[in-house]
Amino acid sequence: MARISIVLLLVILSQLAIIVDAQRPRSRHLYRCTNQQLNEARIKLNKTKLQWPSFCKVFQGTLVLNLVDLNTADFRELKRIEGRLVVVGTRLVKMPYMPRLTKIMAFTGGPGLVILNNPLLRDLRGLTHWSRQLFVGETKMPVMISGNPYLDTVNYPRMFHRPYAPVSCEKRLSPQYDAEFAEGKSLMSVIIIFVIIVTVFLYPLSMGNTNVYFAPGYHKF
Repeated sequence: MARISIVLLLVILSQLAIIVDAQRPRSRHLYRCTNQQLNEARIKLNKTKLQWPSFCKVFQGTLVLNLVDLNTADFRELKRIEGRLVVVGTRLVKMPYMPRLTKIMAFTGGPGLVILNNPLLRDLRGLTHWSRQLFVGETKMPVMISGNPYLDTVNYPRMFHRPYAPVSCEKRLSPQYDAEFAEGKSLMSVIIIFVIIVTVFLYPLSMGNTNVYFAPGYHKF
């Protein structure tokens, strides 16, 4: 009887171990999601837009926001994109909030962040905390921004203003915008204006006393 009880206990423990082992890899890999998984789910469910897995911390592949239901999407856990973030042809007014995003790794070359032809997009501040360093890509052109008529990135990080990145969409930027040249030019303009103001103010003082006194009867006609 004791042997039977021991055998039953061992069977129960083995079943529990199987359940725990089955759950462990799931919990270990639950934070990861891939572009392939989203595409397979989209085809399987026959939907044009998918529910974003809120547990996802690392996304592998190209994250195309057009394929995600942004009305319900919660990107608060997303920390890293091993691929690209693509925002093309959306009706977004501002970017969705991704507060923990710190890295976008474009391993295959080309830009890591593509923001293209979004006619209503005005604000990128919601994407992440720009006060922290957002590392984008391994390439010389980490960010591609074009065709967003209302978007102005003039106050965004330097990677947005590299001269070899197409950023002609911004209201105050040109295709060959150079942040260092613009800063130097702005500083030079301030210095020139300051010199002109000081010159205008000090020039009369350099001429001595400018008051003219007339003594009656002194001047002869």
